[in-house]
Amino acid sequence: MSYQFMRPETALQVMGDDAYEFDPEADYSYTPLSQNIENEYNKQRKLAIIDQFIGRTSAIQNPNTAKLLNYLLSKAFELFGDSFPDYKNHLLDENYRPPEEGGGGGMVIGNQPTDMGNAPTSNQSGMPMSSMEQYTRGM
Repeated sequence: MSYQFMRPETALQVMGDDAYEFDPEADYSYTPLSQNIENEYNKQRKLAIIDQFIGRTSAIQNPNTAKLLNYLLSKAFELFGDSFPDYKNHLLDENYRPPEEGGGGGMVIGNQPTDMGNAPTSNQSGMPMSSMEQYTRGM
């Protein structure tokens, strides 16, 4: 683009043979480099959305849940750039199958089953975590 603002002899000195490649009839446009770089706010917003997706899908009992979680985690790690170069070595095992939950059918008092034992809870209401959620959280 600089050629259009130079004299031909200056363009040849500055650009060399590349000056002959300039097409004065073409419609050139300029995009600042800063528009091509994703800003931190966008990265944080995307991470928050990915985190919500992970929270929503981690409790789903499906053979493909680990694959989906690995995909979402990969997208999150990619937003960090070179901070976590070897994250792929530490993703979830997609062949892991959580143990079947025992169907004791205990009596329910309020919202909490009596045969629940000391299972961790997933929210402030005391709902027990599913086995997939416990696996995802590393419990």
